[in-house]
Amino acid sequence: MLDCPEPPAAAMADATPLRTVEAAAAALETLRARLPALVQAHPDLNDFLAVFRAECVPLLQRADDPAVRAWLQSELELILTELRAWPAADAWALATLHA
Repeated sequence: MLDCPEPPAAAMADATPLRTVEAAAAALETLRARLPALVQAHPDLNDFLAVFRAECVPLLQRADDPAVRAWLQSELELILTELRAWPAADAWALATLHA
C-alpha cells in the first residue's frame, strides 16, 4: 500500500527513530499539518496520493518497533481512506479535511 520510489529529501530530514506511539503520533500530526500545502502543490488527487505515500515511507522506516509501525501504518491508511472517500476530491476538500 505505502510502497513508492525514493521519499522526498524534506521528509528524510528527521531520521529520529519513532520508538513510542506518542512519538509516532507527534510525527503524524506534523504530516497532517502539511496536508494543505501538499494539496495546493498537487491539486490532482492521484498526484497528491503519490506524494502523500512518498511522505509516509520515511515515517514508517523510522518506526523501529513493530507495534509502533503497525499503529502508524493503520493511522496512515485511515487518512488515505478519508482522502479517497471525497466524491469530488478537489483541492479545497482535501485541504480542509484535517484543518
